[in-house]
Amino acid sequence: MRGGYFVPMCRLAGESRRGLRAFGPDVERFIQGTISGDVTHAARRAVAAAMLTVKGKVVNDLVVVGEAGDLWLWIPALEFDQAHARLDRHVIMDDVSFERRDDIEAALVLDPAWTPPATDEAAQVVVRPCEYPAAGAWIQGEASAVSAALAGLQEMSYEAWTRHRVATGCPAWSREIVAGVFPPEAGFVGAVSYDKGCFMGQEPLARIHARGQVNRVMVRVEVPVDDAPESPPPTALRHESRADAGRLTTLGAAGPGETTRPGLAIVRRAFACDGVPLVMEGGGSATVRSGPLGDDDGVQGRRGG
Repeated sequence: MRGGYFVPMCRLAGESRRGLRAFGPDVERFIQGTISGDVTHAARRAVAAAMLTVKGKVVNDLVVVGEAGDLWLWIPALEFDQAHARLDRHVIMDDVSFERRDDIEAALVLDPAWTPPATDEAAQVVVRPCEYPAAGAWIQGEASAVSAALAGLQEMSYEAWTRHRVATGCPAWSREIVAGVFPPEAGFVGAVSYDKGCFMGQEPLARIHARGQVNRVMVRVEVPVDDAPESPPPTALRHESRADAGRLTTLGAAGPGETTRPGLAIVRRAFACDGVPLVMEGGGSATVRSGPLGDDDGVQGRRGG
């Protein structure tokens, strides 16, 4: 499900975002040293990134879009105020300012080759290819301009969006990506640049990258329809050999005629193999249906070591 569908990024249950405009002579240098992604690419594509602790663990994720020398930081709505304040605290000698812009909206078109129609209003939007929150085209601008650009496309339901994320192995904020995890543990290694220079939390992630080994990874799972937990994820998972095997983080709906529901989970690396059976807290089974997704295989792994 790609071309012809879009996802509204400012009104998406649990995953909605708000835009923070960062501007000033030092904006690129400042943001570059504050988040994990390489914002020198933000004028050409939407950059996935995370704000991290000094220990390299996620505080919040964000999508960065460059426009006319400014950087737009798309931050989870529930984390917006805290993230804004955190950025303000780190501005000391840099000439950087921030402006909250609730009048600017964003959407994701699930077709990387999509371009807006040639209309005066649609020409006012900014469009960038992106890989996160999913592969497609990121679009932002004033609400009327975004609506005009998206005319003729169908808004994807949240249920369909969840199934799309599971099928393509895309983690989401508040689901797989939560405060306190290392990006590679949540399938979010694409949000980390290992060659851009120093940034907060770099050293622990560089050690992980060199070693190519986090203890937990994201995998795809399936859950029998009759075994689905009554409460939404997260749901603890256990294995016959280990009580704390992981946690179910996303559970999609079953399609017509399907007897299982697709999902994503964060599990210990030893269980990240197709066919591994797990048990959910409260009963019911879940079966791993992939190897690690969005993992960091490290320097040695890419060299075949």
